This record gives sequence, structure tokens and C-alpha cells, in this order.
Amino acid sequence: MMKSCVFAFALMVIMLVTPCIAADIETGPVKEIYSGDLNQNSHLYVKADGSNVLIGVINLKGTAPEDNRLVLYNLVSGETETVATDIYPATDLFDISGNNLLWYQGQGIMTLYDFKEKTKTNISLYRDFGRPSAIVLDSDRILTSEADLYSNHTDIFLLNITTGEKNAISKDPKSRIEPAISGDIIIWRDRESDPFANVYGFDLNKNYEFAVHKEPFWQGMADISGDFVVWLRDESVSDALQNTSKKIFLTNLSENTTIMIAESFDDLSSPKIEGDYVIWEDKKDGRWTLWLYEISTGNQEKIANLKFGYDGPLNMEISGNNIFWTDQDDTGRAVIRTVALQNEGNGNHEAEIPGNEKTSATAKPVSKETGVGVIGIIGALLAGICLYSNKKQ
Repeated sequence: MMKSCVFAFALMVIMLVTPCIAADIETGPVKEIYSGDLNQNSHLYVKADGSNVLIGVINLKGTAPEDNRLVLYNLVSGETETVATDIYPATDLFDISGNNLLWYQGQGIMTLYDFKEKTKTNISLYRDFGRPSAIVLDSDRILTSEADLYSNHTDIFLLNITTGEKNAISKDPKSRIEPAISGDIIIWRDRESDPFANVYGFDLNKNYEFAVHKEPFWQGMADISGDFVVWLRDESVSDALQNTSKKIFLTNLSENTTIMIAESFDDLSSPKIEGDYVIWEDKKDGRWTLWLYEISTGNQEKIANLKFGYDGPLNMEISGNNIFWTDQDDTGRAVIRTVALQNEGNGNHEAEIPGNEKTSATAKPVSKETGVGVIGIIGALLAGICLYSNKKQ
């Protein structure tokens, strides 16, 4: 019987040191859904909600009003509609939520457009003479980061479209930028002291500010979905470190845990998160590649290679089971591509991820989570069998 126990122990050790083999993340074919204008040096930006995709077209060489425009694309029907022309010619100062589109028109004015009812409403920024660096539309809420025209200091503001109530989320000597919102939690990057920065959050329900993660590095470009915050760290700002890299981390606010999910000694883009998925772009050997991480399984997979030498804006979006990103075709023209994830039951933390009760605690220091799970249970059963058999002898 001793030989059986030795065999069982050896089997348990092999199981512990052998990584679990998880199923690959299945995806559909990559599709091109929109292309920029020829000979205009177009830059494309994308936002999405469900099957509706909002595309910002900025033509760097364009002179006509329609050269800078917003185009609404429907994934189901394949139809496109130009919903705005002569928009403010700057990156991605627009968003989509449900049937509503929001964009910055310029001179302190945002436009809210219901594309089902075909109605437009002009909305002023919080500051009379401010200028936005970001606008976010979340149901009936608008989140902005606005710079003061005179001091160039940036703060974050929240507007309730239904009630008209406007609130300053932060008015601090340090500039606060890159806001994102999910449920009752708002997050942003805080410019604490150059070159360092950290990610902070605010709980609207508890009226409480907290640090998502604080280290002596540059940390920012954060996104949030449910209780999960994903963010980028650039260690090159620290003179104390050798062979510095960029890393992407995932923080679970309800469990106060943080894990690293990506690292590159070349370059990483800002990450995006929705539901069970995190996406980002990694530059290796001069070529950007699009990656996906599945939170519930820990699986990580390359989704697509961008065109070699692509030097346009690194803009991507995930909505439900669809991923969108900017790229170039063989002629060098800017395009929007998409791919659908085939896994069933993913894309929603409420259904897939435990620990959804929101808390406002500061995340613990970075560490890899470990657990016994199924392997530990099997090992315990094997050990119990050995003890029982020895006792019978």
C-alpha cells in the first residue's frame, strides 16, 4: 500500500506543477467595416455600444466642413449614416450610449443627439471658458475633464442630463485627467508630481475618494467595468530601475487584489475593459498586435496583427462580444476592423465574475493570486485515501 501512496503523492505533485490547460478563446473572422478618405491622411477613432458603432473621421489634409465628421455604423444592417459634420478636429471627443450620441462642437458646447428621435440638444461645459480633454457618455450622465482656459489646470465634472445637476468630482491643485465611469465609481489619472502619476477613484454613493493603486511610477490610461479597473504602468520614469518595462494591471476593487496581465519591454497601448474581457495592443519587433485577456479563465490570446509600420492613433473599443480597432490597409488608408468573440456567457461581470458588491477600499500591493481549486481538492482526496488505507493495514 505504501507504493500506492507514493504513486498518489507523485501524481499530486505533477498536477500541482503542471499548468492547467484551458480552452482557447474562440473568435470569428476579422472584418473591415469602414475606411477613411483617400489622399486625406485620415485618422479614425471608434466608440461602440451594442451593435451601434460611432466613428470619428479627422482628415488632417481636409479643408471642407464635411472632412471632419461622425459616422454611425450598424453591425447588423451594415448601414452607415453621417450624423455630424465639421466636428471639433481633435481625437476622440465623442461618445455613444444607447440611442444617444455626444460630441464636442467647440467653443464650450457639446451636442447630444438622439439618433432614433432625430433630436439635438446643446449642452454647455461646466466651465464657461473651459476646454475638454475627454468626454464620456454613460446613460443619462456626462463625465468631462476640463482644463481652465487661464491656468491650464484640469478637473473632472459630472452632469446629470435628466436633472440638469452639475457637480465637480475633483477640484484639486493637481490636474486630473482620463476619466472613466461604471456604476457608482469614477476613476481618473492624477498628475501628482511630474513625471509620476497614479490612478484614483471616487464612489458617488459613499462620496468617498480612494487610490486604486499607488506606486512611485507613471500609472494611468485606466478603464473600469463593474468592480474591475485595468491600467497601464510605465516604469521608465523611475531612475532606480534597470531594464524597465510597461505593464498592464487588473485591480478587483471588491476583493482588494491586483494582478499583472501583460508586460512589454517595447511598448503597450492603453487597455480597455468590458465585462469579462480586457484588450490592449503590444508592439513587438516594430509591429503592433492586438491582445485579449479573459478575466474568468485567465486566458490570454493574440487577436490580430496590425499592418507592419502602422503609425496612426492606437484606438480600440470593446462592446459586448465585439472588438473594434483602427488599422491601415495595404494602400496605407486608415480603416476600422472588428472581430466577434464566440465564447458563450461572457461579456458581463454580473453573470460571470464573483464579488460584485462595490467597495471603496484601496487596492493591496501587487501580487499574483493563488488558490488550490480543483487540484487542491483532488490532492486532498488522494491523501485521504492513503491515510485510510494505511490505517486499515
